[in-house]
Amino acid sequence: MERDRETMQNSGSGTARYTLNIPPLRFFGLGLSFSWAFLMWQSPLGSLSGSASSGSDPVWILSAILSPLIAVLLMLYGKTADIPCRSIVIFFATGAATLGTVLAAAAPLVPEGTVRLVFVALGGILTGAAPMVVNTLWAIVLARLSLRSSEIVIPASFLVTFFCSLAIPNLPRAVFVATICALPLLSGFCLWASVRALDGKHMPNHHLATSEGDLYTEKLPFDRNKALKACVVLFMANSVSSFFAFMRPDDTMPMLGNASLVAAAASAASAFVAVAITMFSKPVSFDSFYRWLYVPTLAAVALYGMGPAPMRTAAMIVLLYVFMTGSTIMLIYSIKLSRQTRRSVTFLFCGALAFSTIGCLVGGIAEGVVSTAIESGLFSVQTACFALIIVFSCSILLLGRESIDVTTTPSSEARLHPKPKATEPQSKKTDREQWIDTRCEEIGSEYGLTNRELEVLGYLVRGRSQPYIRDALCLSQNTVASHARSIYRKLGVHSKQELLDILESRSEAPSNR
Repeated sequence: MERDRETMQNSGSGTARYTLNIPPLRFFGLGLSFSWAFLMWQSPLGSLSGSASSGSDPVWILSAILSPLIAVLLMLYGKTADIPCRSIVIFFATGAATLGTVLAAAAPLVPEGTVRLVFVALGGILTGAAPMVVNTLWAIVLARLSLRSSEIVIPASFLVTFFCSLAIPNLPRAVFVATICALPLLSGFCLWASVRALDGKHMPNHHLATSEGDLYTEKLPFDRNKALKACVVLFMANSVSSFFAFMRPDDTMPMLGNASLVAAAASAASAFVAVAITMFSKPVSFDSFYRWLYVPTLAAVALYGMGPAPMRTAAMIVLLYVFMTGSTIMLIYSIKLSRQTRRSVTFLFCGALAFSTIGCLVGGIAEGVVSTAIESGLFSVQTACFALIIVFSCSILLLGRESIDVTTTPSSEARLHPKPKATEPQSKKTDREQWIDTRCEEIGSEYGLTNRELEVLGYLVRGRSQPYIRDALCLSQNTVASHARSIYRKLGVHSKQELLDILESRSEAPSNR
């Protein structure tokens, strides 16, 4: 049982609750990268490079065209391995993003001519390519954390965006620009510090993905058709969100007062909803993202079409939060899927990122076309919103009644083998597995555990973490925590160690043969 004791210690804090065990703050540097993306293109002062709207900004258009191309190249590279998280790669990528930001900000100050074109071209290229690399490096680093830790860090990163959205836009123009230019470097420093902590093994075991409690023991099949459907849904959601993110109707701005308040509200809402999805939804997947967000998206488009400024303001907040929450779920799911399918995080994350950035590009360009048509009187805002509702509703037909979860898993027991099937011949079980099964059944009978609690107990004594159990039994995180608390209460214990002591007290455990 020493192996079980070590595994249980590594898999978490040892308590029945879903305790936060917040990782070091350096890992929240991802939020600085998110903040840069908003403040660079959606700042309340207009596009950083001087255009009234990012959708008509040549720097943004070039950046938006290049971003999905870089994501595709990274995805192809990721078919064999992840990008190396070396210091030179980190600081080269973040330095390039900073340089691109400086060039984009300086372009309006340069007289028209060849020099300005060079500034615009380099600014668009660097702000399109470098952030893709930086975000991918963050995904790779966060994948080295345990499932529980990554599900804390990623949603909480939007709280960093929340504070940045409130504070930075209120700075004087020169300080505002300088701060935005510094955000990629600050994010890169946090990324570098995170890599050093992981490589130097300066992290507690329960924060690491190497904890056996989070390891998937069997490679799962990867359904390419469902992956394509999921990416199309992601594309459509980002297209609609980006379309409205670039709109700045005159009657809405007085209600907004400052567009940073919209971003702050959306950031807080996306962090809250992402936590709710990981806690109360069944295993995190594109299904979770889709079912939690497609109704708010349709409702927000309808609100925007109704016209009054308060409704349009609310719609813009909801649509921006949809975009942010989609990014959160996309990253969490890519990390989990990498462990299940043994594919690199680079391949999975960049594949989804390519469709997401294409959606942003299409939404931004469509906004410019539609706004021009509305101003010329070809059709009204209400007509445009109604058409968008129809287009987005078509994605519902894509999902249908069939799940778009990318992995095809016949059953939880076949996926994660910590407890063999009850129908499996006893000869296929090791002596140790048989002993654990027998002891768990004895404990369940003695203490009146339900069948589901008995299943959860089997995973707990094998050292599995709560996110792992959630995926194995297709339950929500909150349900798993409730079952664990009930088990602890019935057995009169307060930690996994005490739970293991009860198991050991039954008799001597055989070796794993």
